[in-house]
Amino acid sequence: EVSVRATSVFYLINELCGECVAYQEIIRSLTENYENTPISKINQYVEDLIDKEFLISNLRPPMTVSDQFQYLIAQAESSQIPNEFLRACRKIQYQIDEYNRITIGKGEYKYLNLIETMNELIKTSSPLQVDTGLDDFSIQLDNETSLAISELASVFTYMAVPFAKRLDHLEKYKNVFLERYGYEREIPLLEMLCSSAGIGAPATYTNPSNEFFEETSF
Repeated sequence: EVSVRATSVFYLINELCGECVAYQEIIRSLTENYENTPISKINQYVEDLIDKEFLISNLRPPMTVSDQFQYLIAQAESSQIPNEFLRACRKIQYQIDEYNRITIGKGEYKYLNLIETMNELIKTSSPLQVDTGLDDFSIQLDNETSLAISELASVFTYMAVPFAKRLDHLEKYKNVFLERYGYEREIPLLEMLCSSAGIGAPATYTNPSNEFFEETSF
């Protein structure tokens, strides 16, 4: 659970962000209202609100966009982001397109080169995630995987039944999902089931088990 103190600074930012507003405008307003506060501290406070998702940047692509990196570049262009950043992003995009055209199982050199290029822009432990496209009708699944997907679909079916018939722990799980991600969001399944990165598995699951949910009986 993430919380923030309801200070006068937070209320000012909340009022400013009733509609879409530029980052520079938020900083300008804060520096005018808190003249004795170092600009570095103001920047850090706003960045923390973005990191903790109290503020949502238009640079953050929605999960429903098929090409999220192109979305980022388009938003950066419209937001007058410095050209140096845009050039680096376009270089990465070109390398990603090159890698996507390679046969699955090949192109390790291009993949490692792409990782190096991305880390030059921003250093991170997992700069790139390789996913299978949702619209690839040539994908074939083995029986075990198909069964697992079928069982997962059953879980979602239980979540969708009328309120009076819902299982209590699944209703709680749905509420946790909505609180964390919001409505109509597509979240990678492994990320969602991870207790540290996502919301973990439903309470009755043993593999994987959830470290945060507890069942209480009376």
